[in-house]
Amino acid sequence: MDRLRSILKSPRLSISILILLTVLGLILYFTYPLKIHHVLRHTDNIESVHVTYMSNGKFTDYLLTKDQGIHFNEFIQIMDENTYTRKFNTFQGGSGDAILMTVFYKEKDGESNNYLVDIRELGIIISHKKEYTINGDSKQLVNKLVDWIMSK
Repeated sequence: MDRLRSILKSPRLSISILILLTVLGLILYFTYPLKIHHVLRHTDNIESVHVTYMSNGKFTDYLLTKDQGIHFNEFIQIMDENTYTRKFNTFQGGSGDAILMTVFYKEKDGESNNYLVDIRELGIIISHKKEYTINGDSKQLVNKLVDWIMSK
């Protein structure tokens, strides 16, 4: 019993356990699947969305507003079909289709605010200056979003 106490009081063991717990925590942090509400954070009270769709070197702009009768919960449902994981590195650019959005929403106090969302066919979404990996078919996600946007 005394030997066990002395082993547990050992600084080496304490440091090793602390390092192991830190590594396990980081692995869990970067691999735990998140729903879209954790990625976008502000999915309620969306007033309008300015969309720039980039495809084959062409840029197409759309403005979707609540006044047009658009229900943004459909947009959230499409995004919620996939899960997302945090990325450690930062986006260095790439090819393929992309959807750039500026989402305008009302805070609980009634003040207007906005944030940027960058969705890449490569399987990357950038929101609130954080990068996430799209778990699932990112090309299909972009196509569904484009179809939804064009139908409005």
